[in-house]
Amino acid sequence: QIKEVVLNGVSLEDDKRELFNKIEHVQCSSSWCLELEMLSHKFSENVLDATNKFEKLITNKKEIDGLPTTALGLAAQRIVSNVLKLQLENAKLLNYNNYA
Repeated sequence: QIKEVVLNGVSLEDDKRELFNKIEHVQCSSSWCLELEMLSHKFSENVLDATNKFEKLITNKKEIDGLPTTALGLAAQRIVSNVLKLQLENAKLLNYNNYA
């Protein structure tokens, strides 16, 4: 959320923020503007997809030294979720109704 605020020009000096706001509110109907808008949207989707798919196998505890506990908690939640999905898939393969 902070990154979004910065990208929206909040941290700019007054004169630069005014110019930024003018540029942001320009209405463009030419084909290249529409194409740029579509490409920008597609790029944003691709970045989000890549971010969501990114995984890194940690083999050394030193790699995570200094990470905030909130980040570690989120990573742990994702790992637990993946393990539960695998257990459920395994249970289905063995013709059980659940993984318990």
